Amino acid sequence: MLRPFEPCLILAGCLIAGLAGATEFEPERLLALDAAAVETLKIDSGAGSLEIRGSSDSDRIEVRARVWIEDHPGRLDKASEVVDRHVELKLTADGNRAELIAMTRDPGRGYSLPHVDLIVTLPSRLDLDIRDRSGYVEIDDVSGDVKIRDDSGSINLDGVGGRVVIDDGSGSIALRDVTGPVRIDDGSGSIDVETVRADLYIDDGSGSINVREVDGSVTISDGSGSILVVGVSEDLTVTESGSGSVQFDAVAGDVSVD
Repeated sequence: MLRPFEPCLILAGCLIAGLAGATEFEPERLLALDAAAVETLKIDSGAGSLEIRGSSDSDRIEVRARVWIEDHPGRLDKASEVVDRHVELKLTADGNRAELIAMTRDPGRGYSLPHVDLIVTLPSRLDLDIRDRSGYVEIDDVSGDVKIRDDSGSINLDGVGGRVVIDDGSGSIALRDVTGPVRIDDGSGSIDVETVRADLYIDDGSGSINVREVDGSVTISDGSGSILVVGVSEDLTVTESGSGSVQFDAVAGDVSVD
């Protein structure tokens, strides 16, 4: 059975006056979990940003969650009730898997959808399995595999030691310094990749693609937008270039552009 860990501390709840009487309610919550036996962290998040930072000398998962509501009627007690009833925030463990859930529901009654901004610090060795709805995703310094399924919002990865798989609806994607193979399936938005030490595959609907320094092969299928590839140690294959220019340089293997 999953063992729920309730937020261990609520630090603050405040109303901040904005323009035209708008207000924000911002409780901050902390969650923590012993991850000595954990190998994979699954994250299921709704509206809000997600920042993940790996640490090589930690065996704990720590989550700082900022819950906020914009443009609500301005009563602190009612805003607190909305957060309690319409925000699900928990960190649990079951054997070698841990799960972080940060989901919100539309409260209605003149309140906007609550957002949860997450900052997660975890052992860098953990694999990540992320399902994100909206808001940017940023991941730094992890050595495990990373799988992301995202509806909208930018994705930025810097320093990943394992395999990367991204299935993205819309929003820009930026990857830097990835050791394992990379697969990106993207609906729309620019893609920038720099320094991958294995094969790279990109299937993109629209948006520019810029690739630099891949120690492996590169395969690209693109609906529309320019393609620039510089520095590939093996073959470059563009199976579908759509509309937009295709430029390449310093490709050691064969080049095929349809």
